[in-house]
Amino acid sequence: DTLAPHTGKTDALLLSGVNGLSDDWLFTPCLHFTVGKTYQVKYWYACFKTTSAPVINGSGAIGIALGDSAKATHMTNIIKPATTTLTATAYTGVTTATAAYKVDSLTFTVSATGSYIMGFEGKGLSNLKETFLALDDINITDLGFTGIKTITNNTDLSIYPNPTTGLLNITTTAATATIEVYNLM
Repeated sequence: DTLAPHTGKTDALLLSGVNGLSDDWLFTPCLHFTVGKTYQVKYWYACFKTTSAPVINGSGAIGIALGDSAKATHMTNIIKPATTTLTATAYTGVTTATAAYKVDSLTFTVSATGSYIMGFEGKGLSNLKETFLALDDINITDLGFTGIKTITNNTDLSIYPNPTTGLLNITTTAATATIEVYNLM
């Protein structure tokens, strides 16, 4: 679409039906993800409603999932469910469209190394009038590996939780120990 981009000349639109609820998907090309790595998906979104009479209070929701093919029924690994209601802004032109965009950012991991399709689910939640969801500036970033390699056959050292989101516990039965922690980010 060229009428409501956040930046650049185009964006992606997920449209609701004129007279009913909708559930539409936008799929990425095949992406390769590795188990043990953390990824971030960052995107800009906006929810608009038509301004023709009668103007209604439209709404929508955006979800993100991973699957093995570009089909809604194959989007089985939910990153973000399409449950948060986005209140629509009246679309009155490019200037108001750019101001209506908001950014969202999520991190995720995969359970197996392989190729995935990422799907963005757009739900129009209004029964009465057309609502559209705009997506733009989608970026997927590899944040690197999480955690550390699990140490096996060693009852003298315990490191937990693995991976960690902040607090790391290290215990040892050794009389003296030197521990060095590095941030590789």
